[in-house]
Amino acid sequence: MSREHIFDTLSRQLQAHGISQAQLAEHLHLTGSAVKQMFESKDCTFSCMEKMCELVGLKLEELLHNTPKQAQLLESLTQQQEIEFLSNKKLFAVAIGVMYFWNHKDLLARVKVNKAELTQLLQRLEDIGFLKMVSGSQFKPMLSPKFGWIPDGPIMRMVRRESLEFLSDNFEGEGDVLHAMNIFVTPETRGKLRNQLNAIAQEYKKHMAMEANLPADDKRMVSLIIAARPWLPGFLQNQMR
Repeated sequence: MSREHIFDTLSRQLQAHGISQAQLAEHLHLTGSAVKQMFESKDCTFSCMEKMCELVGLKLEELLHNTPKQAQLLESLTQQQEIEFLSNKKLFAVAIGVMYFWNHKDLLARVKVNKAELTQLLQRLEDIGFLKMVSGSQFKPMLSPKFGWIPDGPIMRMVRRESLEFLSDNFEGEGDVLHAMNIFVTPETRGKLRNQLNAIAQEYKKHMAMEANLPADDKRMVSLIIAARPWLPGFLQNQMR
């Protein structure tokens, strides 16, 4: 396997997982210029290469001894698959755990399933293309950084039904934030701000991917809802001309 092929493969995998050069530098404890030089020279230590492989869920031996196929990452489920998730709560819970980068041990500790059930559920998720079983109980998510629920699909309709419970909190905890406002802006500004909000959502996903190898007990769940549309609260509608 040539160095060019190795680094081209790593570059594609990093891009597929939405990991920037700056984030990679942070993960490797290197400067941005050092990472840039590493890819330009196509040279690094085995330890550094192994860390990059871990970041994208690729085994070092696969990179060095095989010709890896470019990952076909899942960007969304079908309507029927989302309905299946909602009707099979254990399958849905394991799928969410996979999205959190929980490993087999984490899933057994945090989801109410036994080993036999978990094996069957992971197999079903592999059939869907949600993950890939590597060996034994090891697996890696096969989700694109762009993965999301169908905008008006079964799961997002469920999320909207549950949103009142989410918003009932006082949002005064560490790291909590809640803003509700109505503004008047031009269509151009509205489009620009929408793109910025989408970028913020991607930042949350990228940081979760960067911390995928940290113990689950070191992290706390964050639920993020970003929404913006033309809307006037009902109590104001009758007061406006």
